[in-house]
This record gives sequence, C-alpha cells and structure tokens, in this order.
Amino acid sequence: MKNSLRRIALIADMHVGSKYALFPDEYEDREGNVYKGNRGQRQLYEYWQAFAKKCDELKVDTVFADGDILHGTNRKEFGRNLMFSDLEVQKDVAELLLRQIVKDRRFYTLTGSGYHESLDSRVHKELAHRLGGKFLGMMANSRLKPSKRIMNIAHGVGGAAIYTTQILNRESDFILQAEGLDQLPFHIDIMVRAHLHRFIHIHLEKLHLIQLPCWSMWEPNKIYVKYYGKKMPNIGGVILIIDDQDRIHVWHFTYPLPHIADYLREV
Repeated sequence: MKNSLRRIALIADMHVGSKYALFPDEYEDREGNVYKGNRGQRQLYEYWQAFAKKCDELKVDTVFADGDILHGTNRKEFGRNLMFSDLEVQKDVAELLLRQIVKDRRFYTLTGSGYHESLDSRVHKELAHRLGGKFLGMMANSRLKPSKRIMNIAHGVGGAAIYTTQILNRESDFILQAEGLDQLPFHIDIMVRAHLHRFIHIHLEKLHLIQLPCWSMWEPNKIYVKYYGKKMPNIGGVILIIDDQDRIHVWHFTYPLPHIADYLREV
C-alpha cells in the first residue's frame, strides 16, 4: 500500500519477566548473571523478530505499547512463575526487546493493569523516556495526523463471562451514545484495547474495535486453569494503516502458540 498517510504498530502484554512470556535467547544482567529463555520463549522471540521485520517492510512510522510491558513482582503468588522479580532487570530486558521495533520511530506507552505495574514507580513512563518516546497515561485520544482519524487507546477492559466480543461491543455502544449526546467533542474512529491476550477486530460502520494479541503463553494460575480453553492466548501484533483516502486498514500478524506449562505428557 504505497499511498498511505500513517503506518502504526500496536503491541501489548509483553509480560517481560514471566517464565511464559517474551524473552531474548540470552540476557546478561549488570552483575553478570546470565539468563536463557526456555523452548517456548525462544519461539516467541523468533515471532518478535519476524514482527519487527514486518514493521520494517511496511515502513511503520509509530509504535504504541499498550500496557503490561513487564510482568511485575507477581506478589499474590510470591514471585512464582517469574524468571526474576527485580523490576530493574525486567525494565532492562524490555528496553532491549523494544529497541528492535521502536528504532527511530515515534513511540508511545500507556499504563497497564494495576497488578503488573510497580507500586512505587510508573514503569511504562520510564520505558517511554528511555526510548525517546512519550507516556500517555491510562488512556489517550490521538488524532493520527495528517489523517483526520482519531484513535482512542487504553489497556484495560471490563469482563465477560462467555463472549469476549461482548466487551468491545458494550464499550463501543457507550462511546457512540456519548457522541450522540454531544458529550464528546470529536468522533472516535478506532478504539484499541489490550489485557485479554486475544486478537479481535470488529468493523462497524463508523468505528473499528481492536483487541490486541499478546506476547505471552498460557500460564498455570487459578484463572487460566479455571477457563482453560477460553484463556488460550493469541500471539502477535497489529499494524494499523491509514491510506491516502483516509480509509482504515487493520492488519494482524499472529503466530502459532507455544505450549510450555500445558505441554502433552506421556503417563
């Protein structure tokens, strides 16, 4: 698509620090300790490199990281399922990974879920500054100039017992209602959410709803075990293209899911 106004990469839920999430093949921290990824993490890293290459091929100009870049301290489970609980190490690894996609592009981060944030600092803000980008807080309405399109982006969403698409449809109804009551001074064309680790794209007449995939495998915790099939994640990212006719194109790049905690055993 040669005549495009904007090409924007959307990524979320990297969960760096988890044994089940994105990690480079090998990493040496500042004290000389060496960490190596497991089989599934090596596969995720190959996908990450493939997505970075796709960003180059499509000449992406901007990157949004929509929360939960780090896994955090996993305090409810006392650090179980972490490679390391040190947030400084997690931030260093995340910076290394993000640089492979951010490069010299415009870069923005948003706050993730409270559980994966630090209680004492704003980790997404620090990562934005390290990479020469900007921190947008919990939510942002962004005009994607020179186009006239406006994107509303935030990490968190509500819940739905069965149908995940219900969450996006519900929120879109509220947005359209607010617009109809003149409670918003602009029309939102694109709504982006993360957190659920699933890719969904719903194209309504005047609104694109995008649920972003993640960079984390299935992990053994109470919620994921309770809803085993429902909690199978989608791995990958999205590239949003706005062409010279101001049309919106949502291109998703998803990859096969590695299985580490739930691999098939012979018994």
